[in-house]
Amino acid sequence: MTSYFIIHKKTRKTNLIGGYPIKKTSIILLVLVLIGSSFSATAFIAQQKNLNTKEHFETITWAEPVLTTQEAFTKVTIDQATSYHVKTGEPMLPKITKTFTLPIGSQITKINIAHDTPIRQSLDSPILPAQEPLIDGETQSKTKFSQAVYESNSIYPSEPYTTQKSIGLKNNQHVLYYSIHYYPVRYNPVENTIYYTDNIDITIEYQTPLSPVQVQSIDEQDLLVIYPELFTDEIQPLITHKNN
Repeated sequence: MTSYFIIHKKTRKTNLIGGYPIKKTSIILLVLVLIGSSFSATAFIAQQKNLNTKEHFETITWAEPVLTTQEAFTKVTIDQATSYHVKTGEPMLPKITKTFTLPIGSQITKINIAHDTPIRQSLDSPILPAQEPLIDGETQSKTKFSQAVYESNSIYPSEPYTTQKSIGLKNNQHVLYYSIHYYPVRYNPVENTIYYTDNIDITIEYQTPLSPVQVQSIDEQDLLVIYPELFTDEIQPLITHKNN
């Protein structure tokens, strides 16, 4: 299982499909209290000179969504989903994640995600909202749902994909992880309709440094979080709390 650390850079872009506007980038320093010892982390500063341009293309396919009834809701699953959108009270939707491993110092210069026209399908009941995890032995007293989302006459999520950059280790080598989180199923709550695709073509263009990047030591950070990409959504409340 891959771990990510030090710098967490999350960018949302949607102008490449669907005509949505570009969202601005947020950079988050993840933190975890280190008890009883000092910690010296290492960050890598990419050189802006002597970059070599490369391109990577990949097609990803998956099965059609499976719809099942769960109490008064419709549960949407996809066999090949790598995770699910599980923000409490919001529609629980499958997510497909593709992670590219690039040399430290690489710069993403272009990304394009192409897919066929989404298939429209009406539902008999609203999509199941994600709920807070329960402690063993507890029971859910009442289903929580976001009124703002479920009363919105717009596609959810508003963006078909997000991207994420993280620095980590692979085979004892420092690398840049570039992840694309794609939503194969999107939902209009007022229409009670889903729009889904079963494949995407991903093209990324990036530049890699021709020579090794320089290393800078970071000795003043007293907090750090190391976590698998799978728990990105779950870790967000901690990020928000620490930033405040």
